[in-house]
Amino acid sequence: MIIETVPNISEGKNVKLINRIVNKIKLIPDIEIKDIHCDYDHNRSVFTILGKPKSVFMAIFTITDNVIEILDINKHQGVHPRSGIIDVIPFVPVKNVSYEKLIIWTEKFAYQFFNKYKIPVYLYSLSSKRPQTKTLSKIRNKGIEFIKNLSPNDKDYLPDIFEKEIFHPQMGVSFIGTRYPLIAFNFNIETPNHKTQEILSKTKELVKELRESNGGIKNLQALAFFLPSKKLVQLSTNILKAHQTDFIKIYNTIVKKIKEKGLELKESELVGCIPQPIIEKLIQNYFKLSHFNLKQTINFHIH
Repeated sequence: MIIETVPNISEGKNVKLINRIVNKIKLIPDIEIKDIHCDYDHNRSVFTILGKPKSVFMAIFTITDNVIEILDINKHQGVHPRSGIIDVIPFVPVKNVSYEKLIIWTEKFAYQFFNKYKIPVYLYSLSSKRPQTKTLSKIRNKGIEFIKNLSPNDKDYLPDIFEKEIFHPQMGVSFIGTRYPLIAFNFNIETPNHKTQEILSKTKELVKELRESNGGIKNLQALAFFLPSKKLVQLSTNILKAHQTDFIKIYNTIVKKIKEKGLELKESELVGCIPQPIIEKLIQNYFKLSHFNLKQTINFHIH
């Protein structure tokens, strides 16, 4: 049985801390760190971890143990929306695990997580108990102050798991849930200094057109940010239900619309990992191959 977790941590600048966490995770048996994506402007790190369920859950405890007395969400500065230090903890079945079974394990883990750290938990996506928490952004994008100021009477927006405190003083809250595979993909747009606001404004207009929530592309979430360290405007997307969604079609649509807005794409960026069948389909389509799979590739180590 193999599952994936993609914890999003509200820290992307402290490289020493991230490296320490990585080294601790590597000590856990039956686990593989597939990717670590750290971003200075977002001030966020995204870990992609695969392994046996017990080991994967242990990795989340390891991450939390190493940040709980060091980081403070109230001091966090970054462009990405966030609700806490251990901001989002999704779980995805990979091999020999059903969604039904993983939903049960995820909820059990969420209670263990709360009992150990007293960080209030929202159960989201397939683990959600309420329509308000089905989609991560419905609560998290309202901001930290919104969650901090909730009262016990705000039943619709309270965490699913908490005691007296709705918001942990340093760690905030965490969103935990089983979800379908997701692709996090960014489009970085050329941004001359004298045109920053104009390009950001145009990108935000484009984001509104693209989002499924505004009647745009199905299964697409999108945000626009200015990244000061890179001097770029970023169109950041999440492609939900990646196993059922035509990534290539969405990519081509977004690139086309970027050009139509008079914007210039500098580079694109994958955050974390992408399902293997999508790469196979991309190569099949590009080269017009009758069939192709990644077993036909060889990773040569040439010195």
